[in-house]
Amino acid sequence: MKIVAEVGLNHCGDEARCSNLVNGLLRCDIDGITFQIREADFYDGSHPRKNELSDRFYSEISSFIRSQGKEIGFAITRPEKVDVLAADFWKTLSWDLENIQFINLLKKTGKPIFASTGMSSLDEIVKVGNNIDGLEFIHTQLDDTIAGVNLRAITTIADATQRPCGFGLHCNQFEVLYASLSFMPSNIFFYVKDETGMENPDDIWAIPLSQVDMISKNIRRLTAAVGDGVKAKKENILHPSDDNITQNK
Repeated sequence: MKIVAEVGLNHCGDEARCSNLVNGLLRCDIDGITFQIREADFYDGSHPRKNELSDRFYSEISSFIRSQGKEIGFAITRPEKVDVLAADFWKTLSWDLENIQFINLLKKTGKPIFASTGMSSLDEIVKVGNNIDGLEFIHTQLDDTIAGVNLRAITTIADATQRPCGFGLHCNQFEVLYASLSFMPSNIFFYVKDETGMENPDDIWAIPLSQVDMISKNIRRLTAAVGDGVKAKKENILHPSDDNITQNK
């Protein structure tokens, strides 16, 4: 199971801010880092989140991330960027789940593709799974309430599609990540943010940088608690047997 920290748009187009966040993440127990690249007309400069990082910067930061032993991924909507970005994996955004032409374009790169299912029904997810080989789904809900997380859908999607299904956090109760482990997600995705006090487009469900390493280490440690599901006869290692008690008197 890979743990992926999503910068998303939380850099707000500021290269120095983005670099500082990436440098902090590289010291954390994560496997990959993603950036989100929206459609071209999104970047009109009318708001901090609508400032785009340059292709040059993405090239440089991708090489640096990879040199530090982490993978680089892009949550992408723009076909013209596919050949420009040096990705180790791709992520499609929720509204592109049924964009078969775009997903097939990503497939031609030979890199893994993770498809967010945030706005899709199970029927839609199964249909896409039947049409595209090698796709891995991410269960997420665009709902930040505890009840809206619906972790059981991880199993539902995996069973219905016979494909791996990961989990993407969109809830401000970060403990949900630990609860998700019982449903054996194939990968964990969560947004991250710096602690500069500046705006973060993905804010309340983004994990502050100072907590990322602790949470990632807890995820890895608690994964062992899921076990293999086999209930077998075992010795009692918590309490001494009656014989041992007698011998020790």
